[in-house]
Amino acid sequence: MKAKTANIMIFFIILIAFTHLIAQNSPENNFKKLTNERSVHYFERYKLNKFGATMFYVFGSIAFSAGAGLFIHDKAGGSNSLSAQYTLMLGGLSLIGGGTVLNLRSERFLETSSAYGNLLKTQNCSGQSSLKECFFHSGEERKVNKKLVKRYRNHGVAMLSLSIPMIVVAAYSFVDTRKYIENKYANEDSGDTVSKSIELEKGMAYLFQGLTFAPAVFTITGGIIMLVRASKYKDITTNQSEITLNNISPMINPTTKTYGISMGFSF
Repeated sequence: MKAKTANIMIFFIILIAFTHLIAQNSPENNFKKLTNERSVHYFERYKLNKFGATMFYVFGSIAFSAGAGLFIHDKAGGSNSLSAQYTLMLGGLSLIGGGTVLNLRSERFLETSSAYGNLLKTQNCSGQSSLKECFFHSGEERKVNKKLVKRYRNHGVAMLSLSIPMIVVAAYSFVDTRKYIENKYANEDSGDTVSKSIELEKGMAYLFQGLTFAPAVFTITGGIIMLVRASKYKDITTNQSEITLNNISPMINPTTKTYGISMGFSF
């Protein structure tokens, strides 16, 4: 009798374990697990990009302030390296621009993480073939884009505004370089050799200094892209997509459904 009771208990334990295993590996549970994983993944990317943006802002501000300090001291009668002044100022502004890009990315990752976290609360995705398909057809992806419209616009304006001092600093570096080269040869006898040396040195300096406009070009391009996306996302609809056959199949009568299969559609 005791052996029979023990066998029954073992049977029920195995049955409970088997049921639990099936429940753990059910499509609904797996989908929830994947959704939570994606939410955590994007939240980690948010923290990483936010940290990077903060570091870029801090070091960019320090570098620009140091370069501006050297520039002011030089104009006040001091003697400082021109390359140090302009490298620090342009490098600092470039870091601030990079921080702006990373900050926008971090905000997008945060919104995406939140959207995945709320996905199963707002939409039944059991009829979708993949998490990506569910995220799109549920309207969550469009909701993320809609929420980011103002931030894309603000960051785009910030990038375009940042390009102005970049252009000014790069342009003024040409003026200072020209004065430096002319003063360098001011005490030497004029002649063809000296003139050629001045022109050659100016040409080489201008060639390399042309690269100082690159950060401004990239910043302007980034700002325009952000503004274009803000305009694009402004008019999108956040309603659930209803164009997939998975979504409309419950409303199809047997005759229509048979016709759809004969046409090669999958329900």
